[in-house]
Amino acid sequence: MSFINDIKRGIQQRTLKKQLSKKERKTGEMNMAKAKLIGLLFDATNLSERNTVLSYADQLKKKGKSVRLLGHFEQAPQEDSFSFKHYTKKDINWKGVPTGDDVKDFLDHHFDLFIHLNLTTNLHSESIAALSDAALRIGPVTENVHCYDLMIDPAKNQNLSDFIKQVEALLQKTNTEHEPTKV
Repeated sequence: MSFINDIKRGIQQRTLKKQLSKKERKTGEMNMAKAKLIGLLFDATNLSERNTVLSYADQLKKKGKSVRLLGHFEQAPQEDSFSFKHYTKKDINWKGVPTGDDVKDFLDHHFDLFIHLNLTTNLHSESIAALSDAALRIGPVTENVHCYDLMIDPAKNQNLSDFIKQVEALLQKTNTEHEPTKV
């Protein structure tokens, strides 16, 4: 099974690099204070983690930020009345690349900040991160450095709330305004 996954990962990486070569990304100086539109990618399978992300999105909205959410469900949910766009296993092609209207709609937006709120990463989330048009992309550590501009290595027993606090703390450090020194 590992051999098949290695082949799949290789095909996915080649496909992704080809797509990235055709795409122009608008990067620039970005921090939480300047961000107006924030894209959040998360695993929506676990109810507790889903609620944590939705609560964080509400906090960002109260700060005046526009937030777009894209959740991933391992299995198709029984209900379909979520307040966020989502995709499932059936929306991931054989190369490990997510497809579908919700994924396409999410990727069609230019985000000031893209944050992958998950403690681990996988083929489909890496594809979305790499293809997202964002000035600054943040996510968990991966060997594929083209996915994120800032990677966070979560502690062994860290939960999603702690990961979000770590993201916020790092973004606060980038929020400093520099003024010229008086001579």
